[in-house]
Amino acid sequence: MDTLSYIQVFEESMSLYTGDDPLDPWGSFVMYLESQDGGCELPQALDRLVQEFLNVEKYANDIRYVNYCIRCASFYPEPVAVYNHVFSKGVGTRTAALYVSWAKQFEQNGKIEQAEAVFQRALENEAQPGDTVLNEHRQFQIRNQIQAPVSASRTPLQNSNLTNQMSSQREPAAQYKASAECPSGGIVTSTTVSRSENLGTLPSSQRSGVQTVSQYTTEDLICEGSELCFEEVRARKYFEKIRAKQAEEERERAYNTPAAATLCCCFSASPSTAGGSSTASDL
Repeated sequence: MDTLSYIQVFEESMSLYTGDDPLDPWGSFVMYLESQDGGCELPQALDRLVQEFLNVEKYANDIRYVNYCIRCASFYPEPVAVYNHVFSKGVGTRTAALYVSWAKQFEQNGKIEQAEAVFQRALENEAQPGDTVLNEHRQFQIRNQIQAPVSASRTPLQNSNLTNQMSSQREPAAQYKASAECPSGGIVTSTTVSRSENLGTLPSSQRSGVQTVSQYTTEDLICEGSELCFEEVRARKYFEKIRAKQAEEERERAYNTPAAATLCCCFSASPSTAGGSSTASDL
């Protein structure tokens, strides 16, 4: 039995399904095909699965379905086109796995700016798990820190024009067949993910050649052999100012007491006056 016949028989059996989670038997079917003959039928089955639930809202951010979409995309010559298409249908908008795979595909293609834009969209949409997005984004930035200045060379006008661009591109059906022979689906909507207007720009101090000086010295950040965070250093400096102010106020209060005033009057008498009194008594 060929692949299409396998899928057709399975879909006919699904017409009798009465459960509330049709994705589950589809998943079992995919696992079965994967175990048969090295999984050569898998690409077609995944493509049918993705199409079957593409417009089912309850599966849009179901991690199982999102992972099936990612696996399906891996069999296409242009996986990014698949990510664009399913994302435009609302799939994976709050799921970290889709953004991470999408960004990595851009990165593999050398499109670092687009990959960064995908990570920014993931952060904006609060994709979950959040830790996954943050960790993957951090690793991405570390891997590509040498390439970061490329994006910094753009002008502000170019930056502002890179937000919310949508385009439709017609792909020939044969382009997406490859060895998997997955159908192309006709017109694929390509989405350029919106990005921050200031993404990749250098601070003004670096552009002008002015050296940036840290507010705190290394000595400020060391206390009794342990390192302090900047918040702790700020707190220490704040309380030092408070204590100095209190000490100054106490000195002023002590100076203004009656006893202090009398003492000050005694010492404030002029030398000439004191000398004149002495001469009068002698006479």
